[in-house]
Amino acid sequence: MRPPRATPDQGVTDIELMSALREGREIALCELITRWEKRLLSFVYRYTQDTHTTQDIVQEVFARLYQKREQFKSEREISPWLFTIAANLCHNRARWKKRHPEHSWDETANPESKSPEDLITDPALGPVESTIR
Repeated sequence: MRPPRATPDQGVTDIELMSALREGREIALCELITRWEKRLLSFVYRYTQDTHTTQDIVQEVFARLYQKREQFKSEREISPWLFTIAANLCHNRARWKKRHPEHSWDETANPESKSPEDLITDPALGPVESTIR
């Protein structure tokens, strides 16, 4: 088993930071974010291939880390826990996107139809019809 991670300049391990976080010292969360954010961003980007989605997922990873800090087993390393949370969130997002595909105006409009702006502002259409279009 590898020793817990510690930065060379501080000598504080991830496990010690999690203990501090459980004790209410929230500055420990800032240190954990500093240590793990770049690696998580890289990991999640490989799944999503989208910068904004990646940032959202990594933020959610740290939110869950904070929410579930009491459940962390102090004898284990933090990295598998973080990366499992990240992978699960990526899979959840992929499933959601599969069920809720995004369509652009270009895909839905045919050449003979009015422009999207005309469809929205066409006075002949009622609010329901305009919204549907």
